[in-house]
Amino acid sequence: MQSHNINKQMAAIKPFLDNTWKKLKQTQQEKLKKVNKNFVLNLMPKVFEEYRCIAKQCGMNNQVLDVGKLDLGRFAEYIFHYHYFTVSHLNNKQREAIKVDENYIEKLAKNVGWSIYLDEEAQMSILSMTSSKSPEVINLMNFYNRLLGVKLKVKNDEKICILKGLFQVAIFTMKGVANLVGDGNTISAIALWRNLFELECTIAILAKQNESVVKKYLEHQKFANYEDDDSIKAQVKKEANKHSVENYREFANYGWLIYCDNFDLKQGFHLNFRRGVLKLAECEDGYKAYSEASKIIHGSSIILTEAIENYYYFSVMQLFESTKYIAKLFDGFIKDNSLLEESDFKDYDYWIRLLGDMISDTYDIVKKKINIQKNYNFCQKIT
Repeated sequence: MQSHNINKQMAAIKPFLDNTWKKLKQTQQEKLKKVNKNFVLNLMPKVFEEYRCIAKQCGMNNQVLDVGKLDLGRFAEYIFHYHYFTVSHLNNKQREAIKVDENYIEKLAKNVGWSIYLDEEAQMSILSMTSSKSPEVINLMNFYNRLLGVKLKVKNDEKICILKGLFQVAIFTMKGVANLVGDGNTISAIALWRNLFELECTIAILAKQNESVVKKYLEHQKFANYEDDDSIKAQVKKEANKHSVENYREFANYGWLIYCDNFDLKQGFHLNFRRGVLKLAECEDGYKAYSEASKIIHGSSIILTEAIENYYYFSVMQLFESTKYIAKLFDGFIKDNSLLEESDFKDYDYWIRLLGDMISDTYDIVKKKINIQKNYNFCQKIT
């Protein structure tokens, strides 16, 4: 009787599930080729039953477990991703066979049911100052998703192509930092932010250089295995000597800077991050934060002695700052290279302004919280 009621309700909300599938098509087009829509939808009653049994067993009341009050789209996405992970490496014949395998179906429903319940429980019980649904996280995530959805014109220009790729990596990295903050894993968020800061400085430099310099940056990856390959060491030595550089390791890591406008080893520049990349990018104000992040990732005892809330404030504030700067660089990149159609630009401009205002509001609130903290030495000196 219970299954009958669930099936009846499922039929009533099919349009909603169809809409969820359309959304999946926008981002998971290749994956959908290996996952049958009807298989996912037909499995949902079984997943609901498993979820209800698990939740009741763990003390949740029946009213909360009413199908109409559950996030049906989330259930469909869980099934979709779990099933895809299981079958993506199989051939067509094997994928068709597993869809009718009762043992597989029963196990899949049980595993997905547990995954949904445990994920929800973790979100509620995790020791954290925030969550993935909190404004300082969700506003940033919405902003990043909008940036990733911007449809840029295709242009036969190597500099534009390389910068597009770097901006995409930067946006995904910002998402990674935000996800870690939302999960309460702020130490890891700070470690990843340090990587993001290096990337934003690199983008800031390349955005101002001509195409030949950007090509040199890309070509320089041939020296990446300098420490492990004698033939590469010989190449590095030869190239470094041409530019009178004695430190071959520094040249292997940052030699592309030599080709940049305004870079001069005789004028206080060095082939390293602090006095090379940072200085040329004009981002030296961020060095204190970068230095503190370096202590954390290198196993300093500061990870044990500093108050947990200070890591939260540090990671959020630095992510805000990086988001603001990278968004500015991305906006300039789009406008300087005319990469949006007029109609698309209006939509882009609307969302950037809307979400930008929301982010600014949360940024101001976090700053106010910082100002009333009594034990804030760690972050106070770097914000």
